[in-house]
Amino acid sequence: MNEHIEHKDCPEFIAKRLELAGGLNPFGEPNFRVVWGFDRIVKMTGQWGGGPVETREVPKYLPGNMWHLEAWCAPETYGTPETWGKLGEEVIGNMTVDTAGPFPSRGEYELCYTLSSNLGPDGVFVPLDVTTAELIVNMIKASRKETVSMQQRQSAIRQRLYRESRQRVTETAIELLDARPAFYDQPTSFSTGPKIHRIN
Repeated sequence: MNEHIEHKDCPEFIAKRLELAGGLNPFGEPNFRVVWGFDRIVKMTGQWGGGPVETREVPKYLPGNMWHLEAWCAPETYGTPETWGKLGEEVIGNMTVDTAGPFPSRGEYELCYTLSSNLGPDGVFVPLDVTTAELIVNMIKASRKETVSMQQRQSAIRQRLYRESRQRVTETAIELLDARPAFYDQPTSFSTGPKIHRIN
C-alpha cells in the first residue's frame, strides 16, 4: 500500500449530532458513527501474496484516508454463532481456515457510505465539517425511510470490487516483475528499454 497513512478522530460535536439523529443501540452506543479509514482496523486471515496463511490487521475500509459512515447491526443480523463459524470457513491449499473471526455478540458496525463526492471509494475526499454533518444526518433520516440494509449491501459490493481491483493490480505488477528475467536478463539485439528492479 503506497497511500500515506493519516490518523484522525471524529470531532465530538459531529459524533453528538449523529447520536441525536440516529439514537443509541441496546448497549448505549450510537447507531451511526463516522470513522477514519486507517483507524478502523480489523483482523483478516488469509493467504497474502501467495505466502503462508496468516492473520493480519488491516483497514476495514478503503481508501484509508477518508471518512466512512457506519451503522450498527444487531447480533441477530449475523445469524447464530454456529452458522457464522460455518460461513467463515474457507479452504486455502490443504487447510480449512476460519476467516470470519469471533461471532459479533454485541453486534457490529458496517459501512453505509464512504464520505466522498460520489459516496463511494473512488470519489473525491470530503472533509468532515458542519455541512458534511448535516448531509450525514439527512442520509440517516433517509435511510430510516428506505432500507439501511440495501445501502449497506451496495457499499459492501463497492468495497469488495475496489479491493479486488487493487489486489489484481498488485498481483499483476508482482507477476510482471517476477517474470522480468525471462525478458530483460537474456541478451537480445532489440532490447533497449530500461530494466525494472523489484524492491522488496
